[in-house]
This record gives sequence, structure tokens and C-alpha cells, in this order.
Amino acid sequence: MSKLDKYNKFKEFIYDVGRVKGIRLIRHDNPNDEGEGGIIIDYNNIATLDLRLMTEFGLRLQVGGKSQILQLHALSQAYYNGPKILKLDGMDFAFLENTDINLCLSDYSQPFPTMVIEFPDQYSREKMIIDPSWGSQHKTVEFLGEEYTMKGATSPELMPEVGIVHFNKETQCLVIAIFFSNETVYSYLAEMLDETIEVQMGKSRGHTYKKSLEISEEEVERNIVLMRVCLNACLFLDQYGVKARAPTPADTGKIERLRRQANSPSKVGKANADRAARDLRMMPTYYDFAQKIKLGRVAAAHESVTGMETGRRVRPHWRRGHWRTQRHGPGLTLRKRIHVEAVFVNAAELGPEADLSKTEVTYHVD
Repeated sequence: MSKLDKYNKFKEFIYDVGRVKGIRLIRHDNPNDEGEGGIIIDYNNIATLDLRLMTEFGLRLQVGGKSQILQLHALSQAYYNGPKILKLDGMDFAFLENTDINLCLSDYSQPFPTMVIEFPDQYSREKMIIDPSWGSQHKTVEFLGEEYTMKGATSPELMPEVGIVHFNKETQCLVIAIFFSNETVYSYLAEMLDETIEVQMGKSRGHTYKKSLEISEEEVERNIVLMRVCLNACLFLDQYGVKARAPTPADTGKIERLRRQANSPSKVGKANADRAARDLRMMPTYYDFAQKIKLGRVAAAHESVTGMETGRRVRPHWRRGHWRTQRHGPGLTLRKRIHVEAVFVNAAELGPEADLSKTEVTYHVD
């Protein structure tokens, strides 16, 4: 069972959003006043979709701001071809948090256009904060001549459950949405072609989309870390390879049942056969790394590190890892992505009782 299952009640609606491309992100070809292109959100019949959500599910799509559109876009892309879910049980998240993404969008890639990263329960609890604005009055916004009430959180506890990363190679834009336990969502769009992803995420400090609910500085910093975790997970998958996990016996039985129904329209009826085909297409698949991945290493004794300005020997610590682009080939015309792992420096200063036999940190697959 996935933490994404709480959104299953919107499956049909979300599927239709993906099918009709109800939300599209289009790169603006003409430069703006600052001399840079940007991303335009094409709503494309979004009012009709909102009316359907309201009439069939009793809820209104909160289309008052860009953030809500990005949330629905991320969900629709994740569900339409079946969620591709990465569960990272046993991962040392400190390394994903502290690996900087010094890559431009042209150098970023992930195994599938849309990836779902499920946070383990323990990590979710570690990242929990109390929403300082919980209990405040709901905000009302206006869109297309209609008033919409943006509901507040259902609980003051903010625990991350699922992250969705959608990368559109054609438009070179990256959508990240973090879904929390209290039904709030944080979304971000990286769209600048000439800035690294790390720089763009840093700009989210002090910035919120218009008509979005206000968030605290603590939430912003936590959300930047969570976005970095999701993107690093996708990059490591792309770097080391991806493999599908075997479905559970319950999922295997459901898949077989849906396949029989989808292939028997004369027996179950065309509407039921179409619904079964849709549900079969939207079945989640769980993935893992195809091989052991190296997250960090312990520096050798001759690699002692001193302070750059003072020249003094620094205390033992982890030096952050990062992704970067390296030019190579004839005339340095080609580019390749390089992962520089985190390094624990000056380990020998921990004393004679420290166990220095382990020289690297890895994540082992089942």
C-alpha cells in the first residue's frame, strides 16, 4: 500500500486531466523584459474540469494560484500512466539532503518523466514541524469570476509523505510537489535555463506564489531539503539504473482480474471494460536501484584538510557531495554529468578507538 493511495478517490478525474492535457506547461519563446524566456501555464478548459470535480466529488479545485495548478499537474502526470514509486527504506537520507544539485535543466534527467518518492515513516517524523498558521481563517480567492475557498490544514502536524517530480524534456521545466500528512502541498517550478537547479531552489526563500497560503521560514528551509532529497533520488536512479520490484500477491491478483475484465467487453460491458483498462493502466509500479550505489567515502590519511583561509587543520566532518557538469571530447564540445560523493575528512583525528575500517558509505538493494 502506497501513501499516494489517499488520493485514489480522485483517480478518474486526475486520469481525465492527463488524457485531455487539461494543464500544460509551455515555454514562452519570446523573451520578456529581462531578456529571458519563461513558462506559461495553459489552463485549457480548466473551468470545465473544476466544475466536474465539484459536481462529482463535492470538492472544488483550488485554482486560485499557480501552486494549486502545479499540484494537480504533478498528480495527473503521476497517475495517468501508473505511478512509478520509489521507496527508500534503509536509505541514509543525510546524503540525499547534503548533495547539491549544481546542474542546469539541460543536464538533468530521470528514468521516467514522472517519479513518486515515498518517504519512510521514520524520516517523515524527523521532518515534522508544527504549522504556526494552523487554525487561521480560510482564505478566499477569485478565479475566472468565481470565488474559491482555500481550505486550511486538517492538522497542525506537517509530516512529508510523498514527493512527485515531473520533468518535461521538451519544455525543459521541472515540477516538484511535496504532499504532507495534513493534506497540504508544497509545489515548485524550476524553469530558468541559465541557472542551476540548486540556485533556483534557493530562490524559493522569501518567495511564494500569489494567492497561496503563507508558510514559515522553517517550512521553506525544510521544503528545500525535501526537494533536494527527491531530485537526488531521481538522479541516482538515472545514474545507477532502475529495476522494478516484483508485485505483491494481492497486486498480482488484481492485475490479472483487471486484465480479464478489460479484454472481455462483451461479457462485462464496454463501460466496465474501459474502466478496468484505465485502472490497469494506473496501477502503481514500485522501483529500486539496479545496483549498490556509493553515497560517500572516508578520506585517506594523506587527504587531510585544512581551513582555506587560516590554514588550520579542521575538525572531522562530512564535506558535502554535489552534482556537476564536465566538458569533454573534441574541443570540449561534449558534456557529461558527474557525481562527486560526500567525503568524511580528517577521520584519523577521531582517536584510536574510532573504527576506520569502513571506507565508504553505500546503499544496498534487496
